[in-house]
Amino acid sequence: MARGLDDTGAIDPPPFETPNAVGWFGSGTQPGAAGAALFVGHVDTETRPAVFYGLSAARPGAKVLVTRTDGSVAEFTVDDVRVFPARASTPRRPTAPGSPAAPNSA
Repeated sequence: MARGLDDTGAIDPPPFETPNAVGWFGSGTQPGAAGAALFVGHVDTETRPAVFYGLSAARPGAKVLVTRTDGSVAEFTVDDVRVFPARASTPRRPTAPGSPAAPNSA
């Protein structure tokens, strides 16, 4: 599910009511297309783990399979793992170097 920005300028994650849903920054690269796709979701809720609960354990080189809403599967390879507190998330911080949304890109 494509996601936009919230009132503070951060990428708006899927609703807490759907803790296993994953969205992507709708103004960025669509998952499966060439380029870096920025996924957004929750690590946990007040009562249980959510879709990204174990993601911080991923290591470079790991494969991630994403099932799209049409049932097709996109495969991604982890290049880097960084964990940002939710309050530190901005649409500019977790982007690929050189992408239009990355800080200091030309």
